Amino acid sequence: VVLTILLSVYVFDKICRKAFIPVIRKVTASTQATWDDYLLNDDVLDKVCHLIPPVVFYALIPLALPAESDILNFVMKVCDIYITIVIVRLICAFITSLYTISSEHEKLKNQTLKGFYQMLKLVCVCIGAIIIISTIIDKNPIAILTGLGAGTAILMLVFQDTIKGLVAGIQLMANDMLRPGDWITVPKYGADGDVMEVTLTTVKVRNWDKTIVTLPPYALVSESFQNWRGM
Repeated sequence: VVLTILLSVYVFDKICRKAFIPVIRKVTASTQATWDDYLLNDDVLDKVCHLIPPVVFYALIPLALPAESDILNFVMKVCDIYITIVIVRLICAFITSLYTISSEHEKLKNQTLKGFYQMLKLVCVCIGAIIIISTIIDKNPIAILTGLGAGTAILMLVFQDTIKGLVAGIQLMANDMLRPGDWITVPKYGADGDVMEVTLTTVKVRNWDKTIVTLPPYALVSESFQNWRGM
């Protein structure tokens, strides 16, 4: 029975890769819209194909092993963990596709959105980690979140740069203070050139001598800098 289940998983995987993906590619290529090409790109479809086999195995494996046995419980836990990891990777790939779409949109391409999407990925990974830990120790994820409340000070200390970067990125975007391509001057950090990239924790500036300076986003909010965009 186990061999039959493994064979079924293999067949579903091949059907997904050889039949499902080519059909989706033809459908997205035949439409005039471009957003579906990004949302259903090769990376996203590959993650979907990684998700189907473990789901099929998870549904069929109880037929092969004794109910409520230690082996079945162990296998089901491993499947839960693997499925959670694949789902997190799929969501992160989907978020990357959304960032690609927004970066090419006429009204959004000049906005500093990369840090926001990075924060979404970080939240997704943290939720996935909590679910995995709860699966391993057989606890409710809400109970783990309640327990983390006592360690909030430690988490704030560990992720202080990320939290500051997120808040600063939202302020920079909301007030339209900085865009990729702007010429800025920050004498304290030796930055005098074009903004290359604004992420969750760094702002990359290419100086006129081709050197690259990285500085934290919250430094641009808490301190003064000069933006020459108006010229």
